[in-house]
Amino acid sequence: KYKEEKECNTKYEEVCHTRYEESCHTVNEKECKTVTEKECSYVNGHQKCWDEPREKCWDEPRQVCEQVPKMDCKQVPKEECHTKSVPYTDYVPEEVCSTSYKPVCRPVPVNKCHDVQEAVTSLVPKEKCHTKQKQVCNDVPKQVCHQVPKEDCKDVPKKDCKT
Repeated sequence: KYKEEKECNTKYEEVCHTRYEESCHTVNEKECKTVTEKECSYVNGHQKCWDEPREKCWDEPRQVCEQVPKMDCKQVPKEECHTKSVPYTDYVPEEVCSTSYKPVCRPVPVNKCHDVQEAVTSLVPKEKCHTKQKQVCNDVPKQVCHQVPKEDCKDVPKKDCKT
């Protein structure tokens, strides 16, 4: 005989997800501005001045931040199950019987006697009566018991193995 049995195994699977971390660093950016400078020169002994626009540039440090993806992975248990047929032995309990006796009773008639007074007459020149004892029997029921065998059964386990 075969029976279906469930068999399970735990396997581990790598599960990953992306999380973002902020990463910051300093960058020098060139910054420029137009400024007006006074410029002068001498012409024929006279000073002549005017506003001259000029561009001035310099490096300006600036903090730059960005979201950087990071992978977080971990091993997660995963249970996989399947059924398979496996042989098995069926144990049948063996019936073991023993005989026990139980009294079975029934009424049986028994003769029970007792003395009764009875008047008896006899012929005499004169009538003379006297009391004479006489035995009278009556049927009185009485129980008589006999041993009658009775089967008393119990289940007793017995291994019945087949290969």
